[in-house]
Amino acid sequence: MGLMASSMHKLASSAKRFTLNHYRRKLLVIMRCLLLLTPGTRRRITMEYHAHGKHDGLGAQLQRIIGINGLAKYLGINYSHTGLTDVSIHPLDGISTLDQYEKYLREVNYVFDLGDNSAFHESKILDLEELTLSILFKSWVLAVFGKNSLLRITHPYILVDSKPSVYQLANLSTAMDRLKNYSDSLPAKVIIHHRQGTGHFAVQPGQVSSREMQLNQYLAPLKIIESSDPAALSTVVIYTDAPPQDMEFEPMPGQEGAWKSLPGYDGRAVHMKAHSLIEFFTKENVNVTIESGQNPLEALSDLANAEYLVLSRSSFGFVAALLNPHAAVYIPRDFWHSPLATWVRY
Repeated sequence: MGLMASSMHKLASSAKRFTLNHYRRKLLVIMRCLLLLTPGTRRRITMEYHAHGKHDGLGAQLQRIIGINGLAKYLGINYSHTGLTDVSIHPLDGISTLDQYEKYLREVNYVFDLGDNSAFHESKILDLEELTLSILFKSWVLAVFGKNSLLRITHPYILVDSKPSVYQLANLSTAMDRLKNYSDSLPAKVIIHHRQGTGHFAVQPGQVSSREMQLNQYLAPLKIIESSDPAALSTVVIYTDAPPQDMEFEPMPGQEGAWKSLPGYDGRAVHMKAHSLIEFFTKENVNVTIESGQNPLEALSDLANAEYLVLSRSSFGFVAALLNPHAAVYIPRDFWHSPLATWVRY
């Protein structure tokens, strides 16, 4: 009964999300038409990313930045690029000192400099946890009356998830080129990105389900790949944040707040559960190798160059797929972010 109730809840949530996205997408199209019909208003509205003190990882923040950049392009308004001022370091990122962290942050901001077409004038500044259509409409009204607005946004997903094609409008060509410098080998043909977190299928605050996938869920996309390209499965590479043995990880000084409310953190250290990837896939007669513990930019580069990319419920993998327009991408159907039209749900 519990499993059936859970499945029904997921179906109801999915249906509600689909309906809301359909409604918002139509309104977003209308908003774009208003801006196109009043070209003088577009230069008076500027969007930029602002974390507003929210600690988060690389993938989550890059997905927001790419979404905001693409949305600004879609609406024809200004975009101000701010870059990242803080990134949560995860246990296997290979970054343990302040010098390493500062170097990593500089590299991230160099690779993902999406450009800036804003011309700042005196503006009404709106600090927004979420960007909504009503706020966008109010900014347009202000613009009609000659007023400038700077929208400092943390989450653009209410609008971006209604029309995920806006991601494809983001200025990612330079980032793609610069990211290639972080890969020193030929990319694997098939890559699975397995996001585990601390393990035990822990549910993070504010979310209704775990990001961690049941390993047997990956078999469906692998069968699809094998049916069209049998040789592709000769070696499957799995990139993961899960350690090979149980471990403890003490956050870097100043980053304790990023872990404070997360499962597995006891106030001193994060307790990480070992993965069982080799054992599982060996039983399924799938030859896999595991990659973990490298600079996240190196992992992102490898994922962004795979021919087949199997995602988990993770913004890091989502961003890699956005950076890999030629890959066949497979995404969990119960992931809460809307996929691109060409991606396959499994």
